Amino acid sequence: VVNVGDQVMVKVLPIDEKGRLNLSRRDALIEVEGLVPENTVAPRTSRPPRREGGYNNGGNRRRFDNNN
Repeated sequence: VVNVGDQVMVKVLPIDEKGRLNLSRRDALIEVEGLVPENTVAPRTSRPPRREGGYNNGGNRRRFDNNN
């Protein structure tokens, strides 16, 4: 969390077509200090294939008739 008046190091990324500055704290830390912030999300690992026979693949699903 950053509060008004806090000074933080950022990297200026490209300016968009509306003239807004895009800033990156993560890129600044990586370039200057060689660090990766603690709260970065780890890359996803590949998942094992799903089991077959789910509800959409012909598996049995209990159906309840609420009209009885």
